[in-house]
Amino acid sequence: MSSKKAPAKTISRDFYTSAQPGAPVARRFFKNLERACHYYNARIKVIPLKAFDSEDELDDTIIGSPYVDIVDTDLDLNKHLMIRQMFINPTAANPLANMKAVIEVNHSAIFGSPKQHLQVYSNSNVTLPKIAMSTGSCTEAYYPNLSRPHKMAEETHVIGAIYVERNDIKFHFRQIQAISDGSFIDLCRKFDGRARPSTVRPSAMVLGDIHTGDTDPVALAVTKQMIARFRPEELILHDLFDGASVNHHSADDIMFRARRFAKGDLLAEFGACVDMLKDLHSAGPRDMLVKVVKSNHDEFLNRYLSEGRFSQDPRNLHIATYCAHYYTDPSVNVDPLKLGLEYVNGGAFRNVEFLQRGQDYKILGWQLANHGDKGVRGKKNISIQDISYVVGKAIVGHTHTPGIFRNAVIVGTTSTLNPEYKQGTGNDWMHTHALLYPNGKVQLVNIIDGKYEL
Repeated sequence: MSSKKAPAKTISRDFYTSAQPGAPVARRFFKNLERACHYYNARIKVIPLKAFDSEDELDDTIIGSPYVDIVDTDLDLNKHLMIRQMFINPTAANPLANMKAVIEVNHSAIFGSPKQHLQVYSNSNVTLPKIAMSTGSCTEAYYPNLSRPHKMAEETHVIGAIYVERNDIKFHFRQIQAISDGSFIDLCRKFDGRARPSTVRPSAMVLGDIHTGDTDPVALAVTKQMIARFRPEELILHDLFDGASVNHHSADDIMFRARRFAKGDLLAEFGACVDMLKDLHSAGPRDMLVKVVKSNHDEFLNRYLSEGRFSQDPRNLHIATYCAHYYTDPSVNVDPLKLGLEYVNGGAFRNVEFLQRGQDYKILGWQLANHGDKGVRGKKNISIQDISYVVGKAIVGHTHTPGIFRNAVIVGTTSTLNPEYKQGTGNDWMHTHALLYPNGKVQLVNIIDGKYEL
């Protein structure tokens, strides 16, 4: 009996951007966007913004482009993605404010705005979350009023777009941002006026929180493929250590600890972290540097030692005593996690640096040494707005929920999306990494069902 193959799902590719009536088009960027359309076989979907003057019209270059479709009404793109045409005011400080209320269940939405923000909302206990994203603009900053809102809007105006690949059910999206010469980079392809894009190497790749021992195997496999393909100069790791073997949150939960101990003790967790470091490092080029950001799960070990819980924990007593000995020696002053990992490794790691809490580490002006779990005066559970205002340009982790607000970027996670302690709380986590390009722009890349592009 012969079987029929299911018909292949058609993939559509589009760039979604906004345009302000009365504003001149960003000509070099728009030309590169058209070249990218030719390369990807894509279209440009332009979402008009609210005009400052009723007589203002869109630039003739936009209207006359053979690649452009004007979207002036709501539009369903597939089963889970839509455009919400709200004619947002170009001066709106946060174009996604209160937009959760206008996004349907099981739908994500694109909003036209000269700002490029991203917010992720829980959609159910287990399925992927829904996403609100604003586009950036293909028109130059045009804020003729000298008022405070206009001046602030000019400072946060982004020449850019959202690139979307979709079939009837699934979609992948990536933010692109242009620099002053109109060039932009997408998945390490640089569109800069040439007939075909050139390939660039990222200055850094910031991974979603690792949580060794609770890492999603599919996300990890795809992550290593990405490292091999993109060949970043530096790899930035958050929450490399999960700390399940010393977690104070479960210190009195005997059943949880029993299940955890079946997976191994602190020494085994150190060993798994060593293997993870080597595995990730070997996926990239030999000259790739690895930076391990000091994170809150690392400090589970600090607290475990400081509280002396290891003295009542025979399984961990030997390795914990070793770490405690040097942790209390002021002449050594070394991170206990680094101590434990180097003990298991038999010495220091090649091209690996462990960043500390009081340390800045910046590439192209982006702060990469902040995990994102602490604000001013140690405030916990800080928002992306806090990060933007307090830290400035930063790529952080911690929440497992990707986000963009002005110059603050949050990556997702590489761990499982529905661990035991989180079940029933609603899922807003995603497998999301960040690429920091040599032009100083950042792009989030999501892994969905084992793929980062369709």
